[in-house]
Amino acid sequence: MSSSSDRAPVRDQAEDDAWFPSPYSLSQYTSPKTDFNGANYPNLGLFPISVFTDIIWPLLSAVNYRAPIL
Repeated sequence: MSSSSDRAPVRDQAEDDAWFPSPYSLSQYTSPKTDFNGANYPNLGLFPISVFTDIIWPLLSAVNYRAPIL
């Protein structure tokens, strides 16, 4: 049997009023690894628009944005 501290949610240090599931919940309701064996993604990479070239670049061009030289 797990201890009561294992069942308490864990506070998120980076955000106010945010919590992670308890170690007990994670051990009972999730698996350590996801089995993607046999997964099929036929349209992967065929998104109809490119976010950068179709959305971001025209916006940057409209304000004459010049990338800094690194």
